[in-house]
Amino acid sequence: MLAQTRRGYLHAYSLNKKKKEDNEILQDQNAEIEAQADSLLMQNKYVEKRNRDMISSLEYGGRIQRAIVPPIPDLKGIINSFVLHIPKDIVSGDFYWFKRRGNLLFFAVADCTGHGVPGAFMSIVGNFGLNKIVNEEQITKPSEILTSLNSLFVKTLERRERYDIFDGMDIGLCLLNLDTLVLNYSGANISFQLTRNITLENPIQNMPTIHSDKYNLYMLKPNNQPVGSDVESKPFINHKIQLLPGDTIYMYSDGYTDQFGGPKRRKYHTQELRRKILTFQHRTMQNQKEILLKEFYRWKGDNEQIDDITILGIRIPKNYSL
Repeated sequence: MLAQTRRGYLHAYSLNKKKKEDNEILQDQNAEIEAQADSLLMQNKYVEKRNRDMISSLEYGGRIQRAIVPPIPDLKGIINSFVLHIPKDIVSGDFYWFKRRGNLLFFAVADCTGHGVPGAFMSIVGNFGLNKIVNEEQITKPSEILTSLNSLFVKTLERRERYDIFDGMDIGLCLLNLDTLVLNYSGANISFQLTRNITLENPIQNMPTIHSDKYNLYMLKPNNQPVGSDVESKPFINHKIQLLPGDTIYMYSDGYTDQFGGPKRRKYHTQELRRKILTFQHRTMQNQKEILLKEFYRWKGDNEQIDDITILGIRIPKNYSL
């Protein structure tokens, strides 16, 4: 009987000791978990603060970028226009540019390689480059402006390593004489589109065109090369067109046409945009902008926006007096 009691006592002691050891281990584990949780909480707060700081910096950068982009000149009573600009991120690699000098109106749409911060840096270089060439170098012919801009980019971003820091900038650039409606265009991977009433003469014979029942949409092809490439490039081609009252001009970056969406999640494509443009020629320019915006979000649906978007439209009023 005494032996059984002793064994029971030893067993209870062993169980109690084991329980105490387990509790100590559990306490240590809990303390470690709490320490990890505190560390994770601190890390999360740090990351959240970094993200807030980064977003604040980007938003400030976005305000600077918007301030640098020149406003559309007040041309009411002369021409009508719209700009649809939808950055993918807070800052954009796309930009549009206007400059008026007396009876001359320069305008451009540009798409720098990439989007976000890298593209935004390049857009600032491109914007200041255009202003410098037109204001200081007094160059007005679009093809010569692009040639000078190409040299400026190559010199500014001269490669000192074996890798590229910049692949180029696509741009469509126009010069419109507001007295004669003679337009000069030159492009680097961004084409020129012109809609005209189907009853009026072709601006240039053999221009590629698509039709609606009332309008033709004509296209001028750009050089198939970017601005800013340091490899050997061909001279930029300058196109000259006599515009007529009622004509409408369009230039755009590839963000709209490259957007994935629709029931089959495919690209929107250039031909679809051109056909869409032909359907709303009876609308005001502001209405056209609203239609394009609505169409973009309808097409994109729940898909992520893949790139910056810029579309520029300029219309010569029907009552324009030459």
